Amino acid sequence: MRQCYRDLCCHQRKNLYRVQIKTGMKLIETIGLYDTGNRLYEPIRKKPVSIIGKELAMRLLEGEQEWGRRFRLIPYSSIGVENGLMKGFVADELVVFVNRYSFVYAHPVLAVAEQSFGKRDGYEIILHPDMI
Repeated sequence: MRQCYRDLCCHQRKNLYRVQIKTGMKLIETIGLYDTGNRLYEPIRKKPVSIIGKELAMRLLEGEQEWGRRFRLIPYSSIGVENGLMKGFVADELVVFVNRYSFVYAHPVLAVAEQSFGKRDGYEIILHPDMI
């Protein structure tokens, strides 16, 4: 039983990564959850979309002067929502740190979840599988 618990903890740690997001003059470091079930893409440029909670979005966009240029609507479907729209925005840069490597993405699209999730969940961003 102890072995299974240790394997589960190791597996969960493999899905959490250090992430930096830059928007304007703000650079915020947080933890991201790698989620193979996230299949969101921005409809015009077909860029992968990662999902952040409201609290992180407010910290990133506080004082932002160019909100209109950054704003996006992202269509999605999920259980109970057939044709939904999520509000989102384009950040300047997102960096995912995986062991000794870093993956840098210019102008990543971030959707803002209606429900809040935060550091108590162990992560503040759900990373798109194409980003690792």
